[in-house]
Amino acid sequence: MINTRNNKGTLEEKIFELICEYGALKTEQVMQYFDIDETKLEKMAVKLTRKGRLKYDRRNGYVRLPVQKEYDDNLIRCFWVVLDLKDEIEFHGAGKYPLHVALYADAKAYEVYCCKKGDEMALSHGLVMLKEKAEGKVLIVIEDKDQIQRLDLEQCTYCMVDEDGGVKYFE
Repeated sequence: MINTRNNKGTLEEKIFELICEYGALKTEQVMQYFDIDETKLEKMAVKLTRKGRLKYDRRNGYVRLPVQKEYDDNLIRCFWVVLDLKDEIEFHGAGKYPLHVALYADAKAYEVYCCKKGDEMALSHGLVMLKEKAEGKVLIVIEDKDQIQRLDLEQCTYCMVDEDGGVKYFE
């Protein structure tokens, strides 16, 4: 779990901490998270790569852990929500399936899930079971607005993430 209010440490350490938490992120996500340009990110990523701590995949546009061979597209889509809520977030971190991201903002806990087309029934069933134990606000990243009817979950906020990381919410 990453504490966003803790500003201790160098940029290099913070980038490493972020990638350790999520395994891999798009370079533009890392740049937006730290409000840095590509030159600064490249300098830090190359330095961390030389130390064997990260891999900088320029060609595909990712920064990842050396052990991370594949990219989790669902987690990466959910991280755009973290970036959208960044100014309010106090803590955030990667979750375990089906939860992709857990975060704490404005004195509330949030759970961020991703639902690909065709997975609505499985996610709905899982969330109904989890909802009995959870007390946080649920955000579900969907691919298509029509999925909202198929998910049919109460007290959830749905959102879509576009190619550039823009987030649009639906109640």
